[in-house]
Amino acid sequence: MFHSRALASLLATVSLLTASLAYGSIAGIGIQPIPDQDIPSGKTLVIPIPATDPGGPARTYTVTVGAPTTGGTATTVAGITAAIRTGDPHFILGVSYTDSNSVLQTGTMEFQLLREFAPLTTRIIGGLAQGGFYSPTSGTSGTNYLQFFRVDLSPNFIIQGGDPNNNGSGGPGFSFPNEFSNALVFSGTSGQLAMANSGNGASSGNNGTNGSQFFVTLASDRAFDYGYNIFGQMLRGFDTLTGIAGTATQDNGSGENSSPINPVDITSAAVSQNDTDAVLLLSATGVCDAVVTVTAALMPLPIPLAIPPFSSPFPTSPHPMASSIFPSRAPISSSISCATAFRPSSPSPAPPLRLPCPALRLGFPFP
Repeated sequence: MFHSRALASLLATVSLLTASLAYGSIAGIGIQPIPDQDIPSGKTLVIPIPATDPGGPARTYTVTVGAPTTGGTATTVAGITAAIRTGDPHFILGVSYTDSNSVLQTGTMEFQLLREFAPLTTRIIGGLAQGGFYSPTSGTSGTNYLQFFRVDLSPNFIIQGGDPNNNGSGGPGFSFPNEFSNALVFSGTSGQLAMANSGNGASSGNNGTNGSQFFVTLASDRAFDYGYNIFGQMLRGFDTLTGIAGTATQDNGSGENSSPINPVDITSAAVSQNDTDAVLLLSATGVCDAVVTVTAALMPLPIPLAIPPFSSPFPTSPHPMASSIFPSRAPISSSISCATAFRPSSPSPAPPLRLPCPALRLGFPFP
């Protein structure tokens, strides 16, 4: 198998700090350094780019690719193509588990859903999460919690959950087809989020048997390629994933030592919008070396501009029909202010922006 090696620049954090300070942001905001990567030729790696301040201000990302000695400003060079994905929803799971030292632990795993590659899957899983399918009902652990019921360290290196029966037999009551991408494979980093299924052949009508069950990879396993539908990448919670992998297991009844002795409960599940993190997509078409630099900057925020009040041509007393025509609106007064105008911020001061006031709507002030 041919490989291309992308050497990620450690200047990413320095570049981010410089760019952020240009916008007058708080110093110290950064992104995690990117480790070196091996890219299978003709395939794409999805690499997490978490911000160092989760929940911080929104930011924009740029990526450049260059030769190892000279660097560069392009997004494609020497057989390496790089792209950034931001703004996708995040799938966030709270879990509790018993670690390798028999101590009860809690943690969170956060995934960026890859709408570009699996739009149907991300909508369905997001809908199940928002509808409470994965959230616990009243009761105690092991009875009313969905669990990661499978912790398989050999030969598959995955943790699997999302089954209301907690044994691999259940689902939401419907199924949907796979969304395979020729470029997206089980390679590179751990924490890939994919759908579990019961087969994709003629017995399933060749339509796929995806439901609610999913798994998270603990290592790369190319045997899964084009058999299971990848739809997300972990950004945070790798320590929790490692902790779950260390929980004690026993025979699951089918000769596989993958059933946790103590429950690994899904204590919460949510989907939220995210404007601070990103994933880096690295694709290779040949054998070469390259330097990939990711730079982030705070997203410009709108700056409100004050506009002087203007005089209304209407009388100060309300129209006799105003209360019946517009009962939920205040009557017109003789002097009101326009809606606030906005302009994007910029690194250097800009002159005030003055806009003409729009016409009033008959019977109530401009909203």
